[in-house]
Amino acid sequence: LGGMVDLNNKDRFNGTIDIGAFEHYPDSVSVNISGPTSVCTGQQAAFFATAENEGTDPVYQWFVNGTQSGTGSAFSPASLNNNDVVSVIVTSSQRCIEKEKDTASIQITVLPPGATPTLSISSTTLPACAGSEIVFTANTNVLQPLYQWSVNGISSGTNSNIFNSNSFQNGDMVSLTVSGNHNSCSGTNPVQLNSDTITVTLAIPEVPTVQITATPGGDELPFSITVTNPLPGWLYTLYRNNISTQLTGIVFQNLQDTGVYEVRASGSGCYTSNNALSNTIIKNAVQDPNVFAGIVLYPVPVRGTLTVSGITRDMNLKYCKIFDAKGRLIFLKNIEGNSDLVINEFSNFPAGTYVVCFDDNKGHTKSYKVVKLN
Repeated sequence: LGGMVDLNNKDRFNGTIDIGAFEHYPDSVSVNISGPTSVCTGQQAAFFATAENEGTDPVYQWFVNGTQSGTGSAFSPASLNNNDVVSVIVTSSQRCIEKEKDTASIQITVLPPGATPTLSISSTTLPACAGSEIVFTANTNVLQPLYQWSVNGISSGTNSNIFNSNSFQNGDMVSLTVSGNHNSCSGTNPVQLNSDTITVTLAIPEVPTVQITATPGGDELPFSITVTNPLPGWLYTLYRNNISTQLTGIVFQNLQDTGVYEVRASGSGCYTSNNALSNTIIKNAVQDPNVFAGIVLYPVPVRGTLTVSGITRDMNLKYCKIFDAKGRLIFLKNIEGNSDLVINEFSNFPAGTYVVCFDDNKGHTKSYKVVKLN
């Protein structure tokens, strides 16, 4: 220290003291998290904390949804769920710092793994009818699929999800290989799948048959007709004298008229035909021999023209009908007057047995069997 005297003769002191310089310290610590914001299901993720002003020995505490789960500057949880929040708190080891702690967080999206690649094949109903078309269809979630069908291990068909043929043999084994791409959580990957094997089973087509019975039998009226052993799903239509009655079903009741009855069937299935014809049932009017006395047919047997003589006006004949051996009506003609009836059509009929019937206008009928020769 130095001294001096001022004008008033007072002592004065003048001097300086060095107290050193003050060091400036940072205000606070800060931290950031680096790591994925989305992961695949089951995938383990790694997160890293990067701090500033953390000092030489900082403390890191990691949390998942607020629960302490790890320490250190790196953290890799065993598993994560969708929307989990990963956070870190860093405590700085630096002295004389205004804010010694900081926190950062990140929300995680957990992505689904992606659908498992699948392949299946199906066929039309088996057993199938031999010779019918069998269709196989593939169902897969593979992207840009390439299809390779095989029959008994031999490549067949085309690059299509449909494979059809009508030449399959009983026991043929059909399978499919599909190659393409598959999307997963980690990206698009190539894939190849093999289907299960379907064994073809075939049924032999049957001849469709229709059998009908009448109750009561004989010429008694009214009566009913029943189809015995009908084929499932088939349509049965009743015919009388070769003309449809518009009646369908398998039982036809309260039939009042005479004539030749048959049932025609139509349907589908493993059969040699989609149509079938039944046996015939003939219902004649009550015959009165006295009404038709005097009628003569000649020549019998016949080769060409058949002549009917003895027709009189008093007989009041209305129709002449001819039925073949199957009961089918093949000839019908109105009868007028009392002249002989000449049937030239017999010359066109094939050899066999025929029934010639005459009806009067009172419902009586008379039938004659006639043999046609070549």
